[in-house]
Amino acid sequence: MKKFDSFYFEKYEFDQEKLLAKFYYSFDQEYFFEEEIDFSSDFFVRGHLDEKVINNFLFSIHLSL
Repeated sequence: MKKFDSFYFEKYEFDQEKLLAKFYYSFDQEYFFEEEIDFSSDFFVRGHLDEKVINNFLFSIHLSL
């Protein structure tokens, strides 16, 4: 198995209408992979979601995944 020098948290995206989050990672920015979390069945959302709150939440999840 190849040894890698670095692990990267590339980015995350959130579709507010579908309540779908995608998280992107890579090893040495050469091998990429992603994870997806569908929040539509787990959360009851009332009204508009604050973008700052969403970003803080997703950033924390991204690091913990």
